[in-house]
Amino acid sequence: MNTKVLEYIVAIAEEQSVSRAAERFYLSHPALSGHLKKLEKELGTALFQRTSKGMQPTPAGLIFLADARAILHQEEKLRQSLALMRQQRNHTIRVMVDAPFYNRFIRDVMPRFSALRPEYTVDAAKCNALQARAELAQGRATLGVLLSTSQQMAGLVYLPFYSSCLRLIFPKDYTGRKDIRGLKEALDSGMLMSLNPTGSTLNMIVQQRLAAFQIYPEHTMEGDTRTIIEHIKTGNTCCVLPEFFRADLEQVGLTIGEEFAPFYHVLAYSSETAQSPAVQDLMRLMIESYSF
Repeated sequence: MNTKVLEYIVAIAEEQSVSRAAERFYLSHPALSGHLKKLEKELGTALFQRTSKGMQPTPAGLIFLADARAILHQEEKLRQSLALMRQQRNHTIRVMVDAPFYNRFIRDVMPRFSALRPEYTVDAAKCNALQARAELAQGRATLGVLLSTSQQMAGLVYLPFYSSCLRLIFPKDYTGRKDIRGLKEALDSGMLMSLNPTGSTLNMIVQQRLAAFQIYPEHTMEGDTRTIIEHIKTGNTCCVLPEFFRADLEQVGLTIGEEFAPFYHVLAYSSETAQSPAVQDLMRLMIESYSF
């Protein structure tokens, strides 16, 4: 019996279906059913029974599943530990950098860290928050710096080091309401909505927040922050931007509305990761650079 078989059995329990579990692993129904029957024959007992609610574990199946999940958890911990050992042996720290932070990381953080720890190499990957969390959870990265509307995430250590908010932004001569209702009225009247690029953390936060208010803009355009500001200066575009751009927005006379959503600058790392002195130095430099 190998761990892949354990994954198959756990998937059947989670999906309550052999067919849906087979789809996870791109297997046919007969192939996965064969693995289950072979295992049950080896153990001399049935692990599942078919019910109106789907495949349900038998008492023996519950015991087997508990042990299977424990084994798979230990295997994942071992994989993460080995990945960390390889990184430390190669003196490489892989950092997932949320797109809004990437340029500053390359410009400000990396040179200072290289001067402080010349024996280390930093592998910085631009990403969004979802990608960063996935890489950290799988042990493929050491650190992440990201935007988040939450101060915690299951399986990861979140270290919020700066809190701010997103603001509604309107053109210079805008005279309507400056709250979420005003945004809806502006969009209903034909105003365009400027968004950060699809897939970016800011775009995802804004889209989810708009959906919570049942706002689905029909007319949108995308671009980086500078492009968005230029769009709004034309007079028929609104957007949502972080508070730390306030000085830039006021300088060009744009109308700053009410708070749209709180968010945090977060350093994230796996709860299984032991932070070395070099990683702690890098974290300190990142906090200094991103604390506006």
